[in-house]
Amino acid sequence: MHAQKKLDPENTKSRRSLVVTVGLVAAPGYGRTAIEADLKSRGELHLTATLGRVEDAVAVPRPPDVWICDASLDAGLLDCAAEARPVIRFTYASRPGDRVAEVIALPNDRLGLVDALRIVGDRARQLGLSGRLARRTVANRPESIAPIAGGGIERLIIAICAANGGPAMVRQVLGGLPPDGPAVLLVQRIGGPHVHGLLKSLQRSTGLSVGLAADGQEVRTGHVYVASPGRHLLVQRHQTGYRLRCQEGPPVNHCRPSADLLLSSMATAVGRFGIGVVMSGVGVDGADGLLAMRLSGGATLVQDEATSLAPSMPRAALQEGGAERVVPLEKLAPEILRACGRLMPRKHI
Repeated sequence: MHAQKKLDPENTKSRRSLVVTVGLVAAPGYGRTAIEADLKSRGELHLTATLGRVEDAVAVPRPPDVWICDASLDAGLLDCAAEARPVIRFTYASRPGDRVAEVIALPNDRLGLVDALRIVGDRARQLGLSGRLARRTVANRPESIAPIAGGGIERLIIAICAANGGPAMVRQVLGGLPPDGPAVLLVQRIGGPHVHGLLKSLQRSTGLSVGLAADGQEVRTGHVYVASPGRHLLVQRHQTGYRLRCQEGPPVNHCRPSADLLLSSMATAVGRFGIGVVMSGVGVDGADGLLAMRLSGGATLVQDEATSLAPSMPRAALQEGGAERVVPLEKLAPEILRACGRLMPRKHI
């Protein structure tokens, strides 16, 4: 559906295969047998390795595009052995004899393993890409370089992406967030001459501190970081926190800043502590990135069509499978706070 989209130069280098190769790490037993049977029934997914121990993953001569691992095993070691390939973790949720969809669940309890495999396979068919697709649409958990300072609300980041009709709608959302809440990264498609007016307008609507994002800037709670026109905005893990990267790369989906690049960086750097929101706008920007966030364990929301001035951006994200919930404008802020409550202890919210 979105064959024209380019998240990186690899998109056009190979269209040899629609197959995503998969490696399975699980102890022998009913659960592993059920997963193997499910994988073998999917033409778009090819099981290339079945291991009983995480340690054996290092010796696999041709690593698969994505690993599926029993969460009770040493999955942290698999992150090191996977060579930057994504890792989907699962747990056994029911008794032997149940259907696979009921037996297997991701640790975040919001997206079942079978659904995750279906989404990856659907994207392979739609884009006609090789197995490197999985590396872009299923994100690893954040790098284990150091714990986030404080270990509380500092771990959370909210990413909001909007275009047509966005400024007024974003003001309404920010106005419903607490001034000491998680940091907000905002990609709002707007012309350069209007950006300072946007900043002033947003600042009047919220108790959060609003400003343009700067390259290398440390991310702090209680702040809104707005992408500069003509520059992509990304987030990275850095020492004991997060920092921003602002880049002047080529447009993605004809957009710079790109919602897809921001949300994809959220999936990689923030993982299950990220909240992604795609709001009103024309085009498909943000669809791939929101999918990456959902598969990394983050909470993902899209604005509903009834309250969107231009519904194609949230619609595309929903069709890609990236949206966990569809929410009207007036309920976006409360839903974001509920998502924060699910991701962190309520005492921090």
